[in-house]
Amino acid sequence: RESFSSSGGEVDYRAAMSRVRVPTLVLAGRADQVAPPDRVKALYDALGSPDRRFVVAGLENGFSKDYGHIDFGVGDRAEEEIFPLIHGFLDTYAPR
Repeated sequence: RESFSSSGGEVDYRAAMSRVRVPTLVLAGRADQVAPPDRVKALYDALGSPDRRFVVAGLENGFSKDYGHIDFGVGDRAEEEIFPLIHGFLDTYAPR
């Protein structure tokens, strides 16, 4: 769907994303059937944060496989490929 809103339609989440100003890492799985990369990218594009990063986890970007929806948390290689990516992003903004 073109909209991204609450079930009753009272909150337009896509419009609200333009107010996000914190650094944001957005991950999409190349094989994700729940939230495919093109839909995730549309939400990424709606973010207002000037400091943001979009990553598609898949073979074409150097990952060991095309990641699906659940693979980010419990996939065979998530601990080696996904967790360090998230840690590195968060570490960039950790207080020293």
